Amino acid sequence: AQQWESKITGSSTAPITGTMASAHYAGAASAKLAARVGVSMKLGENIYDVLSGEKEFSEAAADVIVDSSVLVGGAYLGGASLTIAGTAAAALAETTVGMAVTSAATGAGAAIGSTTVGAAIIVGADTVLTGAAAAVSAVAAAPLFPVVCICTGIGFLGKLVKSI
Repeated sequence: AQQWESKITGSSTAPITGTMASAHYAGAASAKLAARVGVSMKLGENIYDVLSGEKEFSEAAADVIVDSSVLVGGAYLGGASLTIAGTAAAALAETTVGMAVTSAATGAGAAIGSTTVGAAIIVGADTVLTGAAAAVSAVAAAPLFPVVCICTGIGFLGKLVKSI
């Protein structure tokens, strides 16, 4: 694909092929995380529904399959789309308009950050994002069985508490 792209575009590099490959890997990583966490939680919710008599086993099994497909597919598309959008934004940033927008946004960010409230919000958001990134990395790197068990338990308990 890279040779074909280079032949058509006349470029020695193949940025489209590289971006699409990166997008696929980002989508696959997002889908794996969604499968570990989201599907496990849906499984826990449906186990509760079967035990409480709200659903028959076959209905719960079908719901897990449908919900899992939506979760994993959505996560794949989201991860891939964000990668493509990031590449497009980086390409746009190299244009005159992109540089002007980047400069304006940087100036606005600096103005907001120079206020007491703005600085506190920026520090808080940075702390939350850093913690969230660490949590996602830990879940993605953790052994599968404990993650599935814990997330299934969270889904079950969430449904239990919601019913009270």
